[in-house]
Amino acid sequence: MKICKTFFLVTVLLAVSSSNVFAMESEEQTVFHETTMEDSLEEEAEIFTMEDFNTNVSAELKAGMNSQVKKFTEMEALYATGTTYTPDQYEPNNNSGVATSGIKGKKIQANINTANDEDWYKIDVTQSDLDESQGLIAVILTDIPANYDYDLFILKIMSNGQMGQVSSEQTGNTSETIYLQGEPGTYYAVVDPKNGIDNNYSPQNYSFYFGGAYKNGSTGYMNLGMKFDFGTKNYGSNGPWLSPYQQVDLSSVSFIPDQALISKLYISDNSNGAYWIGFYKMVNGIEQMGNSSAPLDIAENQYLAKELYQIQGKITRSDGFIWEPQLRIDYIYPITIQNLRFISQ
Repeated sequence: MKICKTFFLVTVLLAVSSSNVFAMESEEQTVFHETTMEDSLEEEAEIFTMEDFNTNVSAELKAGMNSQVKKFTEMEALYATGTTYTPDQYEPNNNSGVATSGIKGKKIQANINTANDEDWYKIDVTQSDLDESQGLIAVILTDIPANYDYDLFILKIMSNGQMGQVSSEQTGNTSETIYLQGEPGTYYAVVDPKNGIDNNYSPQNYSFYFGGAYKNGSTGYMNLGMKFDFGTKNYGSNGPWLSPYQQVDLSSVSFIPDQALISKLYISDNSNGAYWIGFYKMVNGIEQMGNSSAPLDIAENQYLAKELYQIQGKITRSDGFIWEPQLRIDYIYPITIQNLRFISQ
């Protein structure tokens, strides 16, 4: 009998705007909004540990760990009683002996192509993998074809020599998601059509991911369309002069993953090259001296990347200096169903 654990992520509905970045002036100053890595995976997301692996593994899955390798000719014979579908590129992978490897950290597409098909994937997880992802593994099965019902199982040989499993067995074509506080070793992921449903297979692909629960990304330097013209000024001991600020709202853009956190933030020195003394760049009140290419001095992985950014400068002397800043955000983001579109295939 399959042991079922039910869990889900709270879906945050965000309005997606155009990726065009624009600048505007504002009178109210903003600050960075603080959060944590744990908050980026919603509190309602259950995270399994190795102690949650149940050793009461179904006979079907145990057989898959020990059955003989099926050849393509044997698989083709199964089509005789039903519609003929073309096996996906990962077949044959109906048991542990021929489980598909090489998919760690990738999003793949495959299908359940016969009534007897089940898809096995073999993933070797290293300590380095875990270190890069806060020790968490994400396993996601989504895009299950409409009117079909596939389940997701994670199998591992435990330290006591027994085979254990955790599973997600939602109803219908609801996506299956497992987050696991992992340890190094070999894991098997099995996509299995739910028992007791006739013709529960389809040529349409599902999407599957097994890898770190966090990934890194970057916007690169973005042209904000801002221009700060400091004119000709020499404030000397009366300086520096603080410019009005301009802002760019990235809170709803589609090119940054939801729940991403800033790991490093950069503001460029792009300008007309005119002479200045005592120039400072500022983002949401965080200062940095001009001619610095280092990231701003803010704590890593504590502030949301999809944010309102207010930018201004201050200067002691300007000989017609014009600053045209560009912003770069390096970030870390959680692997969720919504964020799978950022994962390469």
